[in-house]
Amino acid sequence: MITLEYHRPAAAVSINESHGRHWRATYSDKRYWQAAAHSHARHKINRREWAKPGPPSRVQVTIPFTRLRRRDPHNYTGTVVKWTIDGLVRAGMWPDDTPEWVTVVDPILIVDKNLIVVVAISPIDEAA
Repeated sequence: MITLEYHRPAAAVSINESHGRHWRATYSDKRYWQAAAHSHARHKINRREWAKPGPPSRVQVTIPFTRLRRRDPHNYTGTVVKWTIDGLVRAGMWPDDTPEWVTVVDPILIVDKNLIVVVAISPIDEAA
């Protein structure tokens, strides 16, 4: 299992929020999330902690917020989780983000004043 931990790079935008925003603001947040995942994954690959490309994997992203509010984790799958996985694919962790390579588990939403994102990547057992 590989765990990436890093400071939240931009706002955690849900699908509902992205529809009312200017495209440039959403695009900017997307690029920050992708770049953060990419750079931390490259670090793991360069330290030989992960083979390139890796095996088919299950990915779960823990998204931090500063305030406790009622939020639906599914609304962050199409934005934050997708952007994170795109950054991991760009880093070379898998050839593609198709279901053949990546299985996404619903994100975990937490309150964390330090805003630390945790990306848990675990190989899918072929025997299962």
